[in-house]
Amino acid sequence: MVDFFPDTFSARDNCLSSIDARVKLLLAMVLLVLVVASKQPVFPLAVLSTSLCALFALRVPWRVVLLRVAAPFSMVLVLIALQSVLRGSTPLWIFHFASWKIVLTKEGLQIGLLSGIRVFGSMSVVVLLGMITPTHHIFRAMLWMGTPQGWVEIAVLMYRYMFTVFDFAMDMTAAQRMRLGYEGVLRGMGSMQTMIGTVILRSMDQAFKTHEAMALRGYRGAIPFAPIPPISPRQIGVILCGVLFALGCWFAFERTCF
Repeated sequence: MVDFFPDTFSARDNCLSSIDARVKLLLAMVLLVLVVASKQPVFPLAVLSTSLCALFALRVPWRVVLLRVAAPFSMVLVLIALQSVLRGSTPLWIFHFASWKIVLTKEGLQIGLLSGIRVFGSMSVVVLLGMITPTHHIFRAMLWMGTPQGWVEIAVLMYRYMFTVFDFAMDMTAAQRMRLGYEGVLRGMGSMQTMIGTVILRSMDQAFKTHEAMALRGYRGAIPFAPIPPISPRQIGVILCGVLFALGCWFAFERTCF
């Protein structure tokens, strides 16, 4: 649970956790846009390496960091494979499967690798933001940025009850293992299907119970949030400096790298 919900790390006192959540969220959004817009791999790699160095400097266990950053690894592999087959014209590798002829192209492989690097760079920014900012501060920063309150309420409730759903899934999986539910591939797949279906039904039942409990406590369509103080001129200066620095690095890498 700690690996997926790292509030333990975000509650630590350090030079990054003391920065206002609105500043960190805005800078993270700018970095995500720049990483996605990069035409060269240097800037996404620089963002990835900087984020990893920051996480290790904050003494986040390397196992947790690798687990979070490597989460989209399978998706990246599929993306690279599809781009290598569907894009480009220069053959790099040709192999035959039954009556099919599959051609991997050089241009497609380059595009796929660039897309994969973008994914890892973006993921590292999100992981770093989560490790240095408590979740409820991120929700308040989203409200300050003008995110519809209904969306924030849904995010708050989802984050709150994901712990309950995961606890139930872990308990059910442990009970299935005690009954040899994962002995063999076919039996394991059947046990997993049963567990997933039961968890979905349990989450729907929990949603009805939560709504009834909220209605009994005076819920009338909106969750009250504490007032958000105005952002200070110093924090605005930090945002401007961070955005200008990120844009300068992006333009420098994009113009000098070929």
